[in-house]
Amino acid sequence: MTNIKLLLALVFAGLLVGCGGSSGGGGGITSSSSSSSSSSSSSSSSSSSSSSSSSSSSSSSSSSGAVTGVVYDNLLPFSMDFSLDRNEFFGGSNVQPADPLFVPAGLFLAISDNAEEPFYKVSSSGSRVLLNNSRLRFGNSAWYAGKATATATNSTTVPDGDLDLSTQYTITMQITDLQLADGPLEIRVDNNTTSSANSIFGTDSLILSLTPNEGLTLGELVINVPGAVTMGGTEIVSKHIDNHIGTPNSLLGFRCPSACVDTTLPSDQQVLPTGGGIEISSIVIDHPVGATLQLPLEPAVPVLVADDTAIDVSWNPVGNATAYNVAYNSAEDNPATATVVAGDITGTSTTITGLANGTLYYVYVSAKNAAGNGPYSNSLDDTVPAANPSVTPIGDPPTTPTGLVVTAGVEAITVVWDEESLATTYEIAYNVGTDSTSGATEVVDLSGTALIITDLEAAAAASTPVYVFVRARNGSGVSDYSASATATPTSPVAGSWTGAALEIFGTDGSAASGSLDKNNVTQVTITSTGGALSSDTRRHYFAYQSVTANDFTITARVKSVTANGGAVAEGNVSRFGMMLTNNITTGVTTFAETGSFGEIGFYYNGTPALVGSRAQMKETDVVTRSDIGGLAVGDWIRLQILDDTTNKRIRQSTSTDGVTFTQANSTTDFQADAGDNSWFWGFYAAPGANNVTIEFDNISITTP
Repeated sequence: MTNIKLLLALVFAGLLVGCGGSSGGGGGITSSSSSSSSSSSSSSSSSSSSSSSSSSSSSSSSSSGAVTGVVYDNLLPFSMDFSLDRNEFFGGSNVQPADPLFVPAGLFLAISDNAEEPFYKVSSSGSRVLLNNSRLRFGNSAWYAGKATATATNSTTVPDGDLDLSTQYTITMQITDLQLADGPLEIRVDNNTTSSANSIFGTDSLILSLTPNEGLTLGELVINVPGAVTMGGTEIVSKHIDNHIGTPNSLLGFRCPSACVDTTLPSDQQVLPTGGGIEISSIVIDHPVGATLQLPLEPAVPVLVADDTAIDVSWNPVGNATAYNVAYNSAEDNPATATVVAGDITGTSTTITGLANGTLYYVYVSAKNAAGNGPYSNSLDDTVPAANPSVTPIGDPPTTPTGLVVTAGVEAITVVWDEESLATTYEIAYNVGTDSTSGATEVVDLSGTALIITDLEAAAAASTPVYVFVRARNGSGVSDYSASATATPTSPVAGSWTGAALEIFGTDGSAASGSLDKNNVTQVTITSTGGALSSDTRRHYFAYQSVTANDFTITARVKSVTANGGAVAEGNVSRFGMMLTNNITTGVTTFAETGSFGEIGFYYNGTPALVGSRAQMKETDVVTRSDIGGLAVGDWIRLQILDDTTNKRIRQSTSTDGVTFTQANSTTDFQADAGDNSWFWGFYAAPGANNVTIEFDNISITTP
């Protein structure tokens, strides 16, 4: 049988007062050594508490306010009916109050087995807690049961409380008066602060916040952890508690914040019935019949530090845990297939050894107790799983990459190099006309082994070579730069694009118009206004070429987009970008009659802002359109026609570097037959009320 201390703290913003109502007080706090003693329903808490008054009456007050401590012989069940007088309830004071209604500043003793243990320091007198006529009334204040220390709880320390809440538990409160305005009754576990995060349970420490608008009223409030919350026997479905929150050494806090009272009143009037607050006549905390030890909750994300062939792992403690498991996965971000490398760790840190430098590892932590293993941190079973922590052990720095090759393009160069086994990222330096890294332009944090460097107009015009260098980096350091490789970007060559304003069908918007401002093989600039693309209209300016092919890929970079005179948020019927189609004939009436059609680009919307967009004609002769999140000016766009010998398919993709492309469309269904080999492709604009200039470069078309 465990001897415990039950400490009651009344804590708020430096102000605390009790009002003495009964002079003799008999004992109002009961803790039973047998769970069978609480088998009756919680509604009988007042009678069960009063029946034990003789056992608690040994806690008597003296003229100086000193109190003899009381030893309680079990953690739960616990009941309290507030029939103690003020000195017994507060544990006495080292200063006799001048006004019997006010508790003075000073140290207050706990109701415990040590009458000399300091309780809490209060900076000034005031009244937001009232103990009178066997009722506890509080507002703009908080009080705690189960050992409330002056040290604030936090997310990394397990408190040493006196309530065993390791199994399911129930809190039953008899509410006799409410004057809360809009304020809630709040109940916290292992948190003696006003911030929900200051607990080993994080924000889950706030197990209930209930206002009158949500169902709080007079009568019996029952909180099952986990389980239903009922008021007067009726469940408040929206407040159902899903998780078990508690440990073998917990404390409970009860708070009614400033919204509960009229803060324009003096402090000693705020908690009176005319000022606000909540009044309760009893509280019972107990385990339901058949309560079993609960699994620990999921730990927070661990902290990882890479070392040579090792990873140091640390994490915050988890309530109700007796030990921890640590696991890692190098194949995938999935704890279900992870390797457990350390089990039954009683602390909150460990080191995983024997790892391979340069390999990415995902690390997970789970808590355990006698009931079993709880979920791993950031389990993939979460509704919205967070990214699991990962780290690459470090050792030697990488060596200088080899195989550097630079290829000339139109006002651009393409750079490739061989992979370096110890590298986590690469850095490129390039210098126009000078074979040196001094003064060079650097491109860092490259994850791949290729890069396209654009906007080299001046070097192309002057036929100046561009010198390129590469180096590798990891957590241990960076290699030397390689010897240079060089190429001279070329100037653009005149192209054969045709520009035309097309009125295919429909009357939405206004007539499209435009001009072809730059006409080079790999560069096109168009300026356009008017037009619309909707389910019943296709009117746009089009700079196009034709191609005959079964399979082909067209790629371009959106170099710039300029809204001449300012942008208007027109929405997704006013788009511009890259298009392919096998029909530009006018005089049809529907999209189904125009044949195959696919496009990728932008529209103005919102503030306004550019939004990525793509559309295609499906096999059902219906055009579908979707936004492309993250597409930005400066990115590459790509359209691919794929021939599967029965039908054509379309793939729409984007890239931030012109090297690695990500597919944007979820399905490749396309309204085109295997024999559809004649196409028009190029750059279109239907910007609606906007007058827009769009520059495209790095244009290419490839066939198998």
